[in-house]
Amino acid sequence: MASDSARTALEIADWRRRVFALYDAVRAQDDPEDAHELWRIERDDLMARHPATPLLEPDRLLFEGLTIAPYDAAWWYELPILPADPGGFEFATATDGIVPFERVGLVEIPDAGTLDVWRLTTYAGGLFVPVRDALAGQIGGTYGGGRYLIDTPSLETLFPRFRERNWFQVGDVVVLQEQRYVMETGHVETEWIFVRDGVAAESYLTSMRVYGVHELSALLREAGFDEIELRDDELFDFEVGSQRLWLVATKP
Repeated sequence: MASDSARTALEIADWRRRVFALYDAVRAQDDPEDAHELWRIERDDLMARHPATPLLEPDRLLFEGLTIAPYDAAWWYELPILPADPGGFEFATATDGIVPFERVGLVEIPDAGTLDVWRLTTYAGGLFVPVRDALAGQIGGTYGGGRYLIDTPSLETLFPRFRERNWFQVGDVVVLQEQRYVMETGHVETEWIFVRDGVAAESYLTSMRVYGVHELSALLREAGFDEIELRDDELFDFEVGSQRLWLVATKP
């Protein structure tokens, strides 16, 4: 039988593959409005049906779609990236430690203002364009502070059931899992071996930074979040041995 952590890892990996494929399909559309509609439909399907959905089971039963503004062609732009003053910031994440960003330029939105363009300087890279609208903090507008939800394994969830070796079967493929905890770096390093017809067909390595509750809480307080609530995946009080950690941090 697959461990809970192994099944969760595979479900999240499949979610990511589905999201990447969706954005490939969106970019392939000739009409931006068709692309927006495809994105809306497929994202709602992921939310409603995928095992890695962030929706709780009662919410999934009543789910009819996320609230998305209709497509507005007036906000479709193709703009150059202009030079900007050098800058950077670091963002504390739940699984990847401190993630650094570097400002590479800005874009000027007609009749709206400018947006900074940031480059993710680790692993696969990528560009990040954060947006904060003028309604933030206004009555009837968007939320003025911030609420950060971490749904993650933690030291307190992993170690009561940690196994160095495990295996499970998916269809005709047997998956072997060998993992170890590296105390010096706080990472769980795992080798996944896929066996087909008795032969190891392929393997790959993963490394995941695992934080304890106190570490996560300290990182969030340093980032300005002053209210932190701990729950398990059934919304009961979190304790050592819970299946998952749901940490909700609120910034005023």
